[in-house]
Amino acid sequence: MDNSILKDLHDHEKFHEYLGNEKYYHDYLVFFQGEIELNGYQAVINKYCLKGDERADDMLVRLHAGFLHPMIHLGFGVEFKQPAIIAEALAQAAVHENWIGYVLWASTHSVFWRIFVSSLFTSTFASNAPIYLVVAPCLEI
Repeated sequence: MDNSILKDLHDHEKFHEYLGNEKYYHDYLVFFQGEIELNGYQAVINKYCLKGDERADDMLVRLHAGFLHPMIHLGFGVEFKQPAIIAEALAQAAVHENWIGYVLWASTHSVFWRIFVSSLFTSTFASNAPIYLVVAPCLEI
């Protein structure tokens, strides 16, 4: 692992330079493990997927790539409170492509979608997160 890449991932501007490249999966995994250890998985999910800035919106889209595998992984990690699985999900999302964003943003209202997904991690629905996270993209919110 290249420590300079890990350092770059902590820089908001440089974070995106490594997105979509499977070569950096391990770097993202170590990065997200460290972020979760320092801040807790809820704060990391909120910061990197639900914050509403460009980086979070991009990561939210990438969670839907790869036949929803990152999203499914994230759902299981949240349901069973497993930070290691959550870090894997976020690293998977980071190395997936974001082309699906054109379809996702066009077919849903991004603000409502973000509120809906965010509520899964802050309410009693969290225990059913994997079901809701897979079904939600099909809903007209």
